[in-house]
Amino acid sequence: MIEAAAILSAVVRNISDLVIIPILLFFNAIVSFWQEYQAGNAIEQLKKNLASKACVFRDGQWLSLDAAAGSRR
Repeated sequence: MIEAAAILSAVVRNISDLVIIPILLFFNAIVSFWQEYQAGNAIEQLKKNLASKACVFRDGQWLSLDAAAGSRR
């Protein structure tokens, strides 16, 4: 939608809007990229902090299993 506004600004020769709109689009792209990058880093940190072992009660006794094993026996 904003790209259409830039095109319309070019058609009606409104130079100030034609300059401002692409600058804002570029700034928006930079902010979006940075947020995605930070989110990816946050997910990686969360994955590193996950428990690698789980304590389970099976067949009347406590066992320590790999958390990745899930519900498999």
